[in-house]
Amino acid sequence: MGMPSMAKPPCAMWCVENWGFPWRLSPQWERLREDGVFVKRREFVCQAGLGTIALAVACRAPVRGALDSGGATDTQNPPRSMVDAGQNRPIEDGGNPREVDGGGTRCSRTEPDIEGPYYREGIPVRSNLNIHGDVGEPLTFAGTVTDLACVPIANAVVELWQANPQGDYDTSSSEKRYYGQVATDAEGAFSFTTLMPGRYLNGPTYRPAHLHLKVWVGNERKLTTQIYFDDDPYNESDAWYDAARSVAVNQGLATYRFTV
Repeated sequence: MGMPSMAKPPCAMWCVENWGFPWRLSPQWERLREDGVFVKRREFVCQAGLGTIALAVACRAPVRGALDSGGATDTQNPPRSMVDAGQNRPIEDGGNPREVDGGGTRCSRTEPDIEGPYYREGIPVRSNLNIHGDVGEPLTFAGTVTDLACVPIANAVVELWQANPQGDYDTSSSEKRYYGQVATDAEGAFSFTTLMPGRYLNGPTYRPAHLHLKVWVGNERKLTTQIYFDDDPYNESDAWYDAARSVAVNQGLATYRFTV
């Protein structure tokens, strides 16, 4: 079987051809795009009360080509709890709790970030993104999804996509390598196993290593964002880096709490 097509991100060219303006958009344009001007809304056919993996399968549009490679879709590996993921350290907090009037606790909403040009419809249901055992730095990315009252959200769908260790995105193969989606468990927890994404040139400089994510609750897209990694030398020069969405990697594990 031949190698799937993997492409370096031709960011400026892609955005000029598809959006009519350069890649480095202003935050106002990107927020407008995130609010639905350019992003096609996903379609869901959810039924209440489905199990975690059943919900992830049933709530997505048909996954065209997800089974082509025999095992590209991981329906036997449900999202693991934080204990199962082998961590007993605090989760990086994407929605810092704060006390509000009346003594209640409220979490701050996780900030959005650009989608970028390489989101693909029909992301396979799987938690292991390294489907061919590529060589690279192992990474488990785990966390929780909560609402603004800091209450965990069960059966939220988390989509993740990224570049491979060489900085390439799978833009065309039916396998959708380094793309996956899972549903949160009863405690709002999810987990992905993958490899650290590589950097790639964006104009004269490199983009730092990062993960792309979307969070869906029911039939509504709640969040599109990116996660960065502490101490990446290209963080500070990146147009979209946000220290509030940067995580430490400790023995191959990074964690984050998304508040939507």
